[in-house]
Amino acid sequence: MAYGNVYVAQIALGADRNQALKALAEAEAYEGTSLIIAYSPCIAHGINMMTTQDRIKDAVKSGYWPMYRFQPTTDPNGKPFHLDSKEPTMPFKDFALQEARFAQLQRTKPELASSKEEKVPLLDFLPANAMVAIRDCAFVCDAVEKTYNEGFSSQALTEKL
Repeated sequence: MAYGNVYVAQIALGADRNQALKALAEAEAYEGTSLIIAYSPCIAHGINMMTTQDRIKDAVKSGYWPMYRFQPTTDPNGKPFHLDSKEPTMPFKDFALQEARFAQLQRTKPELASSKEEKVPLLDFLPANAMVAIRDCAFVCDAVEKTYNEGFSSQALTEKL
């Protein structure tokens, strides 16, 4: 998305087939590079693989996996970024603690995992380099979304970063 001329979509086939099909059709029709990123649980997540469709739905419902489409446009009034997900309806903690990779917090820092807060402090048990990558990614994604929705220019993006 940072290049401004690449179609990018993040989909979750088990959560919204129509959004996935729309993204695939738009990507195919786009006259340039297209990238589709699809959520796909794996056995390493420590889940029952017979429930993958439910896990995909939960990832979207919890806000862990937002669905969006970024379609570059030459229309100065057009907004290329489309967030297709709704507001989360499931606490992230309910989603996260069903997976071994996140439930590790319950085993390693039970005092944090049993907190009454909605947000699980996952950054507390991630390696330092992962924390930096997550922080930087969130910051850059926010800046890119604002810049593209306000009208792209490399100067505007640089000012936000």
